[in-house]
Amino acid sequence: MLEDTQRSALASALAEAHRTGTPIPQPSAAHPGMDLDDAYAVQRLQIEE
Repeated sequence: MLEDTQRSALASALAEAHRTGTPIPQPSAAHPGMDLDDAYAVQRLQIEE
């Protein structure tokens, strides 16, 4: 399970990757403790941005 700050940082990194077209490492590989709840939380943060 990720901390809120990690979720927020990941959402920002994914948004930046989308804007710039620059790939980032697979989130679950970079954060081995990430679970499905984390993935949905990151997705929600991206929608709210």
